[in-house]
Amino acid sequence: SGSGSGSGPGDRGAREGDAAGDALAALFSRAGRRTITRRSAGLPFALVAILLGEYRESRRSRASASASAPASSSLRASVVARLLLVTSRPLESWARGEVPTGAGAADVVDDNLPQAHALNLLSFVLRDRELGSSVAGHNDALIERCFITALHLLSAPLWALRNAALIHFSSLIKRVLATTDGATTAVAFGTRYPRLM
Repeated sequence: SGSGSGSGPGDRGAREGDAAGDALAALFSRAGRRTITRRSAGLPFALVAILLGEYRESRRSRASASASAPASSSLRASVVARLLLVTSRPLESWARGEVPTGAGAADVVDDNLPQAHALNLLSFVLRDRELGSSVAGHNDALIERCFITALHLLSAPLWALRNAALIHFSSLIKRVLATTDGATTAVAFGTRYPRLM
């Protein structure tokens, strides 16, 4: 468990960042596209495990270091930002309605959209108790972008995207409206996310 010589918290964070980047690259590459199954298979669980490791390590490092420790949300924020970029990619020609006919055509559209996988990953990150609170509590602009993306994709031409967007929207609502006193006013919501009002 990281007991190799010369392996410090900074090295571990770099490895976690590399692992997260490799996992995302594999998901969104053409080569891996046919291997992904419903709800992005196990990749959301793997990504959450990597991000949780980074989050917990950064909390331990900050607790034992001075106030000059690096910001803990850098990997989480960069992963969420990268996933949002994937959701904004233009649809492939077959996904825009030029769908091949014949057996298996619907499966290609429903199961192999990088945008749907990115939404599934975002939903998993937001649903996690620690990660969701960390992302939603410290980066209002990023959460606002997540809302705008979900709302935009609710009118996507493909069911797979609309379904993933609805699940993502549900995760956002639960995360943002889950406050300690159980109530978020419209004024507070509008103050935090002005582009949504």
